[in-house]
Amino acid sequence: LEEQGVSADAAVADVDAAIQQAILVGARDVLLEQLVDLAGAADAREALLQLAVSNLPVSPAGLAHMLADAEPTEAQVDTARAALDHLTTLSLAYRTGPEDAGADRDAAVHRWTAEGLARRSDEAELHTRSSRAGRYRMWRVKHDSKSIVDGMEAVRNFLAGQSYDDASREAIGIIQFFQRNNQTTMIALVAGEVLETLPAEQGDYGFLLDQEARAYLALGFSERAFEQYGRLLRLFQQRVTDYPDRADYQRDLSVSYNKVGDLYRALGQGEQARDAYQRSLDIAERLAKAEPDRADYQRDLSVSYTRLAQHHLSLDEPQEAFGYFVKDLQIAERLAQAEPGRADYQVDLAISLMQVAPFTDKRTELLTSALQILTTLQAEGRLDPSRAGMIERIQALLEGG
Repeated sequence: LEEQGVSADAAVADVDAAIQQAILVGARDVLLEQLVDLAGAADAREALLQLAVSNLPVSPAGLAHMLADAEPTEAQVDTARAALDHLTTLSLAYRTGPEDAGADRDAAVHRWTAEGLARRSDEAELHTRSSRAGRYRMWRVKHDSKSIVDGMEAVRNFLAGQSYDDASREAIGIIQFFQRNNQTTMIALVAGEVLETLPAEQGDYGFLLDQEARAYLALGFSERAFEQYGRLLRLFQQRVTDYPDRADYQRDLSVSYNKVGDLYRALGQGEQARDAYQRSLDIAERLAKAEPDRADYQRDLSVSYTRLAQHHLSLDEPQEAFGYFVKDLQIAERLAQAEPGRADYQVDLAISLMQVAPFTDKRTELLTSALQILTTLQAEGRLDPSRAGMIERIQALLEGG
């Protein structure tokens, strides 16, 4: 009790906390230190400490892989198997899975034992073991299980090991899997869990925060989405303040303002939407003016013009919308002419032509040009299948007169 800083005479204010403390004190009371000493050989002790960082059961071969940080030899697997037998006898580990697996049954460490071991471990060594566990789980995903469960375990291991770039990269891969399978709730859960630990200065933090906000918005939790987009704006505003010469941070902030504007517009808050779009445009114009040859900056500027045009259309202000659509078209034409091999620039040009067409007496000419661009791309096999519907829509507009 003294080592844990707990007073035996203190009143219990929180039963759950008291139970947790009792478990931790109890883990010490059943001679954890002495049991670890009884583990004896260095192989067994290191096997125990490596096994303890894993939240999922591990096979002898898996444990050997973690310890070697590579695919193990048969001798290394034999050593891990013997260590697990010894640790199980000492009650420091327990076996899971079918009995008929024998010595190759998976093993795990009880969570309270793992917590006790973590407290007595060197922090740097704990991080190393956690990162090794993460690399093994990713190897397992690639070569064996193909499992999201293993993938998430890798993310958690990497976070515990402070291998934040690895954690965010694997988390993004999992999120993209859930996006392909339309599992929006899982996107919010994965992003939220990672963001609890990931430092705000890590490069993918903003992306993951955006993914969480998008998921909440799609699920109908607009207030929660607002909160997350507010965090996103504050994050990029702070980065711009701290690093005013970083153009990439300026660009991140501009894109974030556009996303916030989209959210305001979807909720019918026109004035707030216009303000957000204008802030995005101000940044995009500065960046494009500073580096006019940067195609990505020109495209960002094009997006800002389109957002403001669509906003004015929603307010029944067609003349203002037309002005921004024309500016967008001018950029689209320049980019498509500069890089005719870029299919995405050609599609952007077709979309811009479609947007301008209703406002001019050259409607048929502009729509025909857009149709020709898209049908050519389709004939060349360069049109994304998701864009095929645009061809039918333009044909219907032309047939409608």
